[in-house]
Amino acid sequence: MTSEISTQAALAVIASSVIEALKRTKYFPLITAQTDKLNLIAGAIVAGIAAFGVHLSYDKATGVLTVTGVTLATVGHFVYDWVVQFALQHGYYHAAIKKSAM
Repeated sequence: MTSEISTQAALAVIASSVIEALKRTKYFPLITAQTDKLNLIAGAIVAGIAAFGVHLSYDKATGVLTVTGVTLATVGHFVYDWVVQFALQHGYYHAAIKKSAM
């Protein structure tokens, strides 16, 4: 459990920092420091990607893509990990990047 939380915390720091860096580029004009709702949506999407728990493997010799780990239990863990990731990411953003009260 400890390594899972530390991994989630590290991903939250990385995701928040990447989103903050994207705000400063010309390639994502809709995501800026002034677009709080879009920032929240972007954070939720990135949290979902970080929490995604299926495994993909591709055999280039046969051309077969195998997806494993898609079970009802995995979906439940995904929802839980998504919420945890989003909370950590949002908390880190407000505490360390934006430095404001939530």
